[in-house]
Amino acid sequence: MHLEQMAASEVGRIEEIDRSERITEQYVVRNGELELIQADIRAIGWGGPGDQGLKDQLSVWQAHLDKGAILWGAFEGPSLLGAALVDPPGAPLPSGVAYLATLYVTDAARGSGVGSALVKAVLQTAREQGATDLYVSATPTRETVDFYLAQGFVRLATPNPRLLELEPDDIHLQRKL
Repeated sequence: MHLEQMAASEVGRIEEIDRSERITEQYVVRNGELELIQADIRAIGWGGPGDQGLKDQLSVWQAHLDKGAILWGAFEGPSLLGAALVDPPGAPLPSGVAYLATLYVTDAARGSGVGSALVKAVLQTAREQGATDLYVSATPTRETVDFYLAQGFVRLATPNPRLLELEPDDIHLQRKL
């Protein structure tokens, strides 16, 4: 596996990632604490070339790239195993805080270190851009939240109000660099 910074024009390659998964546990915040609850959710892939959800996501990610975000890809040969998109500090968060806007690892590569390698690249990028912290709004699945906690992120008692409004069910985390 190797990592490389991808060109903004390659953002559509994210469609190559199989984001499907079966979710049996997820977190909720109750009384200020993380609580694990049972779930039975089958998250599907992107839905194919005509999927409006994918088109909407690509537009959002392209807007991040247009404002200076960096897109990292993890590859095995020509195959895209995972991708991460990081906004520079101050966009959209306060000065000094970079934002991990997206991180996906294809189903077959989960648990193999791809996600950790992408986080390492994002952390280095954020440091080079002058960030002191990295913020992520994580989907509340146990696997996702536990992954970020293992990467040194901590849950924020007071999430960013704008991002909380956009993603109220997510678990908002931050890590010092």
